[in-house]
Amino acid sequence: MIKKNENIQETENSLKLKLQDIVVGRNNEIEAIKMQFDSVWEGHSAVTVIAGDIGIGKTALVKTVLSDLSKLNGACVYGKFELYKDKGPYIPIVQIMEQITNYMLTLPEEKFNRIRKKLKELGRDKALITRVVPQTQRIMSSTGRIKDSDYQKLKIRMEKAFQTFITIAAQELYPLIIAVDDIQWADIASWNIIKSINDPISNHDLYMILVYRNNLEKYRTKVKSMLDKLSEKKYLLEINLESLTTEEVKTMLREVFSGDFENTDELVSLIYRKTVGNPLYIKQMLNMLLENKGIYYNPGVKKWCLDSCKAKDINLLDTIADIVNRKIDRLSPEAKELLEIASCIGSRFDLGLMERITENQFQRLKENLVELCHAGLIVKVFEHPGTDDTGKFEFFHDRIYQNIYEQIEADRKEKLHFDIAIELLNHPDKIYIEENILPITAHLLKCKISSKGKV
Repeated sequence: MIKKNENIQETENSLKLKLQDIVVGRNNEIEAIKMQFDSVWEGHSAVTVIAGDIGIGKTALVKTVLSDLSKLNGACVYGKFELYKDKGPYIPIVQIMEQITNYMLTLPEEKFNRIRKKLKELGRDKALITRVVPQTQRIMSSTGRIKDSDYQKLKIRMEKAFQTFITIAAQELYPLIIAVDDIQWADIASWNIIKSINDPISNHDLYMILVYRNNLEKYRTKVKSMLDKLSEKKYLLEINLESLTTEEVKTMLREVFSGDFENTDELVSLIYRKTVGNPLYIKQMLNMLLENKGIYYNPGVKKWCLDSCKAKDINLLDTIADIVNRKIDRLSPEAKELLEIASCIGSRFDLGLMERITENQFQRLKENLVELCHAGLIVKVFEHPGTDDTGKFEFFHDRIYQNIYEQIEADRKEKLHFDIAIELLNHPDKIYIEENILPITAHLLKCKISSKGKV
């Protein structure tokens, strides 16, 4: 029910935001994951593999689980492979190591000093880690130089160094939960490190959640081969997410509209017929219905209602790209441009970097980001449950991110990557530059514009 002082548009926007975070119909999977996590408490390492089609809710499930496990004092970290960064190794490894580092920096002094002492076990190999993840210099000093010129030996040393670091982290941050998303796009170097972390000879108990998209045969074949090479499979749980049932769709609608919907069964029937229970499509369709007033608030009955005539005009097209394009067409020019810049930065971006790249040319930068949130294209990122606003955002779904990025003209795409790289390089904080050396390199590799004389 809408309160007297509430604006209908504001309420619709809040409903759209509510849609982004809602997870229903996954209770069995959540319980299975928690039971698997119990094996870590019993002194074992465990791995859960979550598979599913595009938009089926894999990432949403993982984030829900991580939120729940963090309440059990679990140290939860999350890394994600990206389609357009598959040639740049270690992206999710860097994300995971940075989060572990940040977590360690919040520990009591006595425990933090104990960890720093243990990290000395890495010896000269600390330089291998700090070179790839500069932020780790905050918890371990490294003055040594990497002298080994043999690539194979260096690769083995690096894998061992990461394995040792994670072992120490797992012992000191017990229980440590590591989630790695979209492993179907994994590069060999990163996967070797993930595989080494799961080596049973490692003296640590951690919980790893691996997530992948299984809609294509090439993805299924690749991931099967990767999982076959995992050394320890005794505590391996595989979950295949299916579409929601009609009852689960009804539950979603009850939660979104707080039970204040006049003709729920009719809406459920309409939605299920057009989406076949895919959560992403359901959320996109509800957004479209709210936008064209196919769903409207009736103050007479004090409930949300379905306008059957307008609802029939909704054509949920075959691809998510069509839905995204419709949303983009309704955006302001500034918001559209921000969306392109954001997609070139990556699937995740922060307000500070956007402000620097745009040189404050968009007076309504924050308002435009809110507009993109209301459109269901991006969402705010909170590093840990209960934390304050980080100023970070991410695309609501990979397909949205990919679709926007793919539609940028080649010349403009190259220029944006160049501008982003230069902005990162021109940051006044040298530590910031060191911490972003991999993204800087990736951006420069994606553009043909010479940086000579511009840095």
